Amino acid sequence: MDEDRFNMSVRKFLKHVGVTSQREIERVVREGAVDGPVLKVRMTLTAENASLEHVIEEDIQLVEQRRGAAEEGKDFTDKDPYRIR
Repeated sequence: MDEDRFNMSVRKFLKHVGVTSQREIERVVREGAVDGPVLKVRMTLTAENASLEHVIEEDIQLVEQRRGAAEEGKDFTDKDPYRIR
């Protein structure tokens, strides 16, 4: 096996997965299709011709909570620079 060629193929695949996944995540957030302040995501990696199943689950925070905002009765949903648009 050519180690360099293998590494380049893996990197190309992972780059494609990363770029397209980020676009899709940003799209659903931008369209307002997420209920609540957290997007719960799961990525499952499988192979058609090998015994491979790898699952990654993560919570993506959509709105950063500011300390004291709730106690002060402030609403940052429209003006919050940390909110993904």
